[in-house]
Amino acid sequence: MYFPRIITFSSIQPTLGFIAYDCGGPKINITTFKSLNVDFCDLPTEVNVQPIQRIQLLQKTDTYSIPYKSCSIIINYFISRCSVLEDAQTVENGYFTEISELGNSRCSEIHQRLIYHLPLGGGGEITGLKINETRLFATTIAGYIDRHGNYKVLIAQEL
Repeated sequence: MYFPRIITFSSIQPTLGFIAYDCGGPKINITTFKSLNVDFCDLPTEVNVQPIQRIQLLQKTDTYSIPYKSCSIIINYFISRCSVLEDAQTVENGYFTEISELGNSRCSEIHQRLIYHLPLGGGGEITGLKINETRLFATTIAGYIDRHGNYKVLIAQEL
């Protein structure tokens, strides 16, 4: 048997350098490197820097007074008899309190006239008020009381 000999020649060119990523800087850079000292590296993460604006508030310590008048009126209602069905259902034991806060003009009017109109309607008006004094007044808010002291309910025809 006869085997032919095949001779193969290949020529290898000498390599002068490699091209790769440089991980040593803040951004990816393509550069050459020495193949004797190769290490794995992670790509650098991009750092987002956002400037924060700082504002300093300067405050003056000057104070000054502003004249203002207000009134607080506390009204205690006691429903003693002859109450309308709705009044008897909404208050406990026939007693409730209301606080009215009045502004400058309404407060000045009450100080001048010494008269206060009840906010619950019925034309209730309290006269003869004295400043910073507690007074008791009897008034009828709904219906009316006849000359014998009997309570009469207003019916729709009388309204």
